[in-house]
Amino acid sequence: MDRTQLPQELRALVERVARHPHGLGFLHQAYLESVAVTLGVHPLVVDAARAFLETPEGRALLIDEVRRARSEPTSSPDPVPSPAPACTERAPAKGAQDLIDEVRARPNGIRFLLHAPPETIAVTYGVHPFVVFHAREIVKRERRARNESIVEKPRGRPGSP
Repeated sequence: MDRTQLPQELRALVERVARHPHGLGFLHQAYLESVAVTLGVHPLVVDAARAFLETPEGRALLIDEVRRARSEPTSSPDPVPSPAPACTERAPAKGAQDLIDEVRARPNGIRFLLHAPPETIAVTYGVHPFVVFHAREIVKRERRARNESIVEKPRGRPGSP
């Protein structure tokens, strides 16, 4: 298979991978959602590229294409999408409690916080994954404390203090 047989989506992905500092390693090993968001492509394109990497012919072709793309000057100055303007301004960093408050304002927010992949939560709420882990621990501690206070104390005989 030659490069002209690559689907348009994969050719665009190759151009973006070539401009990423970790290249094919990032595409192959990072979390699917992280790759899709970072490179600005649909997760299905990332999945298709990974399937392509699993075949010897596909792997060789993608490696050659990334090398070619790195050696050629790019037509656009930055094929990897830059952050939205609001993301480039330095906003105060959210802490774990800020994240918990924001999550509680949404339906099923706490369930999302406790069970969704940390990268997904981090991208959704604009925080670092470590903040997600910290928030999870706070919520778990709160739940344990609430469960301990709900447990009734043993009662004595009726009529005794």
